Amino acid sequence: MMRSIACAAVVIACGCGSSQPAGDDVPAGCGDGVVDSGEQCDDGNDNRFDGCRPDCTIVDPIKPPAMTWQYFEIPGTTCIDGTPAGFSVNFNPAATKLLVYLEGGGACFNQFCESLFTRSGMQPTSSGIFDRANAANPVRDFTWVYVPYCTGDVFGGEADTMLAGATRKFHGYSNHTAFLERLVPSFPSDQVLLTGSSAGGFGAAINYAQTQRAFGDTPVTLLDDSGPPMSADVYPPCLQELWRNVWGFDKTALAECGSNCTDPNNFAADLFAHLRTTFPNMRGGLFSSVGDQTIRVFAGYGWGGGYNVCQDIPTAVTTQVFQAGLDEVRAKAMAAGPGFGSYYTPGTSHTILRTGNVYSTTIDGKSVAQWIGDLLAGTTSNIGP
Repeated sequence: MMRSIACAAVVIACGCGSSQPAGDDVPAGCGDGVVDSGEQCDDGNDNRFDGCRPDCTIVDPIKPPAMTWQYFEIPGTTCIDGTPAGFSVNFNPAATKLLVYLEGGGACFNQFCESLFTRSGMQPTSSGIFDRANAANPVRDFTWVYVPYCTGDVFGGEADTMLAGATRKFHGYSNHTAFLERLVPSFPSDQVLLTGSSAGGFGAAINYAQTQRAFGDTPVTLLDDSGPPMSADVYPPCLQELWRNVWGFDKTALAECGSNCTDPNNFAADLFAHLRTTFPNMRGGLFSSVGDQTIRVFAGYGWGGGYNVCQDIPTAVTTQVFQAGLDEVRAKAMAAGPGFGSYYTPGTSHTILRTGNVYSTTIDGKSVAQWIGDLLAGTTSNIGP
């Protein structure tokens, strides 16, 4: 019983949404390292990511066909409308490395949920980093996991919220936990790249800590495409408070950040600093244009009537304020050590990983794809304005 109580406490603390049975349903000998009657497995630990759950049931491995996409619906997960979530896998049997990509698609946090949030398809097109035929692609030989966006909460929520006349189920964070439970034992790897674009870029950063812990000693590299973790100078406190309350970030991002997030309404930059402190050996990188129009409008919901005035009609953050925010991210990352790099481009474009621009965009003789390749090899750099 004490083991069951401890497991429940861990699940509540991390917002995992575990599908484990209640304590009374766990076999009496579960956890002693011996497979007894009523147990499918017993490895004597509470690690739910090693193929044997803490309740002594076996995790069904993912068995996709080789070199083609297959979608897997994962029981116990939920999209914004209550339907199950899942992911698609393109499996390379020869791969020793794993790519986990979180798709973008806006966000649902006010009365315009339906127009701001776009649910993505089940699998990506064969372009950008999902092009196995391009020799310049640094992840062409990885096994690919594509996570469609269906929660509207930048993959970080844990709340059921009445919004715009309907109950919205924001469970992107616990969905990711359930995905990890299946992915980690299914694809043993010596390197993992956790990445995403826009909402998925924010989501990759929010879910980095639980992803690295799930993979244990296997290093997880973070690549954030156009989801910059900037301070309240760009994302005003009223906007961060809105995200926190609507999406239930107190149970996810802020629970992870703990005492390192001194102001719950200015957590975006503090969470990034927390990751660098908690995982001193982490490697990562941020891509952004210096005037990203999409993110400037997203941040602009906190500038609707002046700074820190949240309204449903945004006033886009100026390029000057946005670029200053990016410069601050870069400066703080560099001050924390060499583990995190950045690639900033001129202009107002948004996202790059899913397009051919990842190969054609070049600054100082280095393309974005080459910069990513260096990052995966352990070398970080800061490129662009």
